[in-house]
Amino acid sequence: MGLFLWTKRVSQIIREKSDINYKLNDLYQQKMDLQNYAATIASGNITMNDLSQVSGSLFERMVSFINSANSTCYQAASTQMSMVNPAAMMNITDAAMQQQFQQSIFSNFYQQQMNQCIQAETKALNVKETKIEQEIKKLETKLSMLDQEEQTAQGALDQAAQKTAPKYVA
Repeated sequence: MGLFLWTKRVSQIIREKSDINYKLNDLYQQKMDLQNYAATIASGNITMNDLSQVSGSLFERMVSFINSANSTCYQAASTQMSMVNPAAMMNITDAAMQQQFQQSIFSNFYQQQMNQCIQAETKALNVKETKIEQEIKKLETKLSMLDQEEQTAQGALDQAAQKTAPKYVA
């Protein structure tokens, strides 16, 4: 009877370890995807190539970030642009130079706001990465405990097998 119980427990431990290893692989992949995504948005210049290379799990998040950040930045830059003193631009008589000056100011306002959006997104990603790291540590601890339990159970299984083995007398 002991042989059966120990065999069952060893197989349960192996199954639990397999499940934990699967979860760990998934968490490691999520962490790597988050790091790649964070590096992509940190550049501040997200291209279609970047969008095509982002993992499927973060594609929707990146598209959402691009849309919301662009909208927010454009509105903030427009608002700030309306507050710029028009008299400062009146000194420029050439219309092309005046437009170039306005575009330069608008671009600076836009980039400042984009940097703030990137910082906010990076902060959110860091929080998510910290949660993933905590989950990884928890699972690794559980895995090491299961390794120890498996060794103990395997030892007990070996002893039970020796006890139940038939002994022939010559």
